[in-house]
Amino acid sequence: MGARSRAAAQLLQGQGFAEVYNLAGGIKAWDGLVAAGPESWGLELAEPGQGPVAVLAAAYGLEQGLALFYRALAGRGGGVELTALYNKLAGIEVLHQERLKAMYDALPRPQQQEAPLGQAAPVRMEGGYTWQEFLERQGEALAGPEAALMLAMGIETQALDLYLRLAQRARQEQSRQALLDIAGEEQAHLQALGRMLDQVQGG
Repeated sequence: MGARSRAAAQLLQGQGFAEVYNLAGGIKAWDGLVAAGPESWGLELAEPGQGPVAVLAAAYGLEQGLALFYRALAGRGGGVELTALYNKLAGIEVLHQERLKAMYDALPRPQQQEAPLGQAAPVRMEGGYTWQEFLERQGEALAGPEAALMLAMGIETQALDLYLRLAQRARQEQSRQALLDIAGEEQAHLQALGRMLDQVQGG
């Protein structure tokens, strides 16, 4: 086991993640979901020195973009069951936006003026992609609920990885903690999607 993997596992445990595993054989032994792209991918979304207001505003825009993505998929048809699933996934992202708004509203009002929430049109969706370019790549997502949930889990895996990388380089403790809190939300969302996938595969 590499020193970097061990250090990463210890970091996550220190941030309250209940189940952290240091995999024997490293990433080559893992056959589950992995984040794609270089380590620097997506980091331009939040500069290291930014405060929590800017961080939360950026995360809010990502959630908003992902909700638009799921609604676009729902609008492409594929059957009643698949359309309902995409609308449900979009609704979950809206709930995430509401949680981020609550975190944002708890900050001092003068700070909020630095980065108003939700005023700019979302350029990217959660995970760092633009939803239009990702939509063009994901025609297979219309194959059925199982493929749709696998797609959603892939996006959330990418998002979790992005928030943890942003937190690692954040210079302000408040920003770092906000990013770790958001990462915790993504971990919970991944677990919920996994349960939904188990139901689809078992049912």
